[in-house]
Amino acid sequence: MIFLVAACTVGQIEGPKYVPEAKTLFGPEPRIPNVFVGCWKGTVDSFDKVTSFSPSVSVSSIKALSTTYEFCFSKNPDGTAKLELTDVEIGGNKGRVLSFENRMTSIDSEFYRASMRNHATVESVVYFLWVIPIHMTQDVYAEEDLQMTSPDLVQIKGRQLVVIGGNMVAEMTFHAEFHRVGVSTSASASAG
Repeated sequence: MIFLVAACTVGQIEGPKYVPEAKTLFGPEPRIPNVFVGCWKGTVDSFDKVTSFSPSVSVSSIKALSTTYEFCFSKNPDGTAKLELTDVEIGGNKGRVLSFENRMTSIDSEFYRASMRNHATVESVVYFLWVIPIHMTQDVYAEEDLQMTSPDLVQIKGRQLVVIGGNMVAEMTFHAEFHRVGVSTSASASAG
């Protein structure tokens, strides 16, 4: 999942330069159980641990910022998954997903656990003096662990790194419950 920095000062956001990690090949993409297919929505009410790399962004403003995500799993013909980030809302304001890449790194079909890495580029709007909109584009790199606890509930914990203008701005950890959006799959849970 992703985080939009919506509570920062206008101007150059400083921080150490971000050096992307080398892309590691994980082998074939794992197949996902049918029970994960569908759309899920959840809110990170506050971040568990926050490190700010920029004097322009306070830890308290990030930690208290509520963020809602909606994502959908669909299945490819080969049984692997396609994950799309379909909606992001930060403190009641919509964000626009410009690009989203996801890679499932492991799946435990017996216990409905999964791990993934993703990279999202998102545009958000920050208002200067509550009137003048300023568009900010940010890259969010995340590693997340998922655990399905019922056919309609997935618990997610993860770590995110926010990069703006090539500078690392913040790193945070989080946990949240994501509920299935739409039709329940309780009847198909055993079919997994």
